[in-house]
Amino acid sequence: MLDVNKEQEKMRMTDPSNTEKWFSRGVTHCINGEYEKAIQYYLQVLEDNPTSLKTLINIALTYGKIDDKYSRIIAIEFLHTAAELDSRLESIWNNMGVFHIENDNIEEGLLCLQMARKINPSSSIVLGNMGVAYHKLRKFTNAIEFFNEALSIDKNDAVVLFNKGISYGELDNPNKAIKCYQEALEIDPNNSHIWNNIAIVYGVLCNSEKEIECYTKALEIDPHYKLAKLNLLIARIRDH
Repeated sequence: MLDVNKEQEKMRMTDPSNTEKWFSRGVTHCINGEYEKAIQYYLQVLEDNPTSLKTLINIALTYGKIDDKYSRIIAIEFLHTAAELDSRLESIWNNMGVFHIENDNIEEGLLCLQMARKINPSSSIVLGNMGVAYHKLRKFTNAIEFFNEALSIDKNDAVVLFNKGISYGELDNPNKAIKCYQEALEIDPNNSHIWNNIAIVYGVLCNSEKEIECYTKALEIDPHYKLAKLNLLIARIRDH
């Protein structure tokens, strides 16, 4: 097992300027899904250079990848520090907003996203995330407005189309939901989640043949997709 502390000490002894090496190793470990190791290297960079903006952002994003509430709180703290150094970066406010929303602090998340939008009004990513925030607030019509604005900038964003379909489903508009999912599948045909969701809507429309067909397609793409397995079982029982 890699002893990060010993390796860092060795690097410190052989080369007095190792922050770029530590940063690069942090990036590599993060790409490999070794988030704890990545964080250790980023912390070493920050020990030597507390105002390294790229390191503050990267360590925040790495904590965000751990995907639990506490890690996202830490991520937000690092992003706040980054914003104090440079408040003009859209990505800082966008990511801060996303982490707040994922922690169900929707209003706080929207404030951050509004800051990001003020910096870059034409960011489809920010607009899409604002749509997600309004969806979580159950303001589905507002959510769709933001999704439409995002799609006017990037019409090939399958994630936004997928989320727009979910919002239409919540508004009891299955036909528009299916249209969104179909457009998303044209862009991303191997997305099992889209196939699962479009199957759900076909079930609402009592089209059991299409429902079963789409669940089956979802499982062809991801045989371990538990929700699709359960939904397919229920659909087949209902069909008989």
